[in-house]
Amino acid sequence: MRFYRLLPALLVSLGSSAFAAPTVTVEPRGFTITTPRLTATIRDGVIVAVKDLKTGEVHADAAVNEVAMPRGLGHMAGNIPEMQKLHSPWGNQQMKQDVPPGTAFPTMHWPAPDAKFTTSKLTTGLRATWTGLMNATAKFPAESLSLDCWVDASTGQLLLRASASSPESGIYGVQVPLANLHPDHRMYVASFGGVM
Repeated sequence: MRFYRLLPALLVSLGSSAFAAPTVTVEPRGFTITTPRLTATIRDGVIVAVKDLKTGEVHADAAVNEVAMPRGLGHMAGNIPEMQKLHSPWGNQQMKQDVPPGTAFPTMHWPAPDAKFTTSKLTTGLRATWTGLMNATAKFPAESLSLDCWVDASTGQLLLRASASSPESGIYGVQVPLANLHPDHRMYVASFGGVM
């Protein structure tokens, strides 16, 4: 797997077979996209499942349901101290400078349970949009999170690009995490900051 970070969008390459058009199954809160090599499921702006169809290996299992992590639209909205906690350049768990597991991230706005979910077809994929975001204490009905998911015709890679909007200023980023990873997986990312 390879991960690329583009601000303000996130581009994820999940390596699928070249030149293959995907099949897309739309679900009430997300979708599953299948190529000849893999299947990926996205719900509420989180990649919750990934399976290699060639080997049968499950990289991420939706049944694990561990999505309590930074996700969606990052917004300062009067929460500058909370935003600073999420963006401490040297903080880590060993130094007790991290955010505890399972914490609701007040600066991250994700799709609310009553968010409006819409899709539109792309040439080789799908655009999904959730309108009506929330954090742990408030709802933001005019905010939206969008995710384009498609197969690159020249490489066959499954690509994702996220964007978000808010009528209020203060957006500092967008995150579409890969959740529910198998505990034996290791990820190596050449990055100085920006990785959670």
